[in-house]
Amino acid sequence: LCPLAPTGTHAQEPEAASLEEVVVTARKREESVNSTPVAITAFSGADLAKLGMSDVLELQKATPGFHNESLISSPGRFDSAPTFRGVTTNTIDPTRQTASIFVDGVYVAGGRPQVVPSAIERVEIIRGPQAALFGRSTFGGAINYIQRRPRAVPSGEVNLLAATESEQRIDATLEGPLFSPALTGRLSGAYHRKGAQFTSALDGADLGEERDTVLSASLYFTPGESFRSIVSATW
Repeated sequence: LCPLAPTGTHAQEPEAASLEEVVVTARKREESVNSTPVAITAFSGADLAKLGMSDVLELQKATPGFHNESLISSPGRFDSAPTFRGVTTNTIDPTRQTASIFVDGVYVAGGRPQVVPSAIERVEIIRGPQAALFGRSTFGGAINYIQRRPRAVPSGEVNLLAATESEQRIDATLEGPLFSPALTGRLSGAYHRKGAQFTSALDGADLGEERDTVLSASLYFTPGESFRSIVSATW
């Protein structure tokens, strides 16, 4: 018989956990989300792609205290009512909402923003009164979509999605420098379709189908560290 030699075990050194610093601009300046004295839920463009979310109606699924509802009115899905922590008003008038939506700090009147998913840098969902920084109709909070600066090298991107209930999404982006590295531009577009959610009991017609087509162009001019100009147009 061969005696068994004693063996020793070595505890594995735990790997150092690294947390990515999230920079937000909810107070009109860049700062870490951990040091900002307001309640913020921030999603980067990569987070949105990983979670499969691009619409404000989907963001409410991962944001505590935030709810958004599309109201039935003319023309269709135009009226959108975001609310925070149950604070709401008994009207669909967009000028009397308790929360509002912005794209690059620009107010979006009475509707869900149409932003190409691949052009989003992050979304900041800010809870609590924001009138000092975002103006009226933000007593409950504000949602700000920030589009990323076009890349300084010519590049393109195409994303495709196919899901159940006849959902389809495609978005494409073409971007790069224009004449000089200080001036960059981006052309982007997206098409999104959701199939019918219900069938009418009266005539069997499909109800709830949605189609969105978005075209967008952006110019970014940054000649120095202290100046930045952004011009965007969306259809």
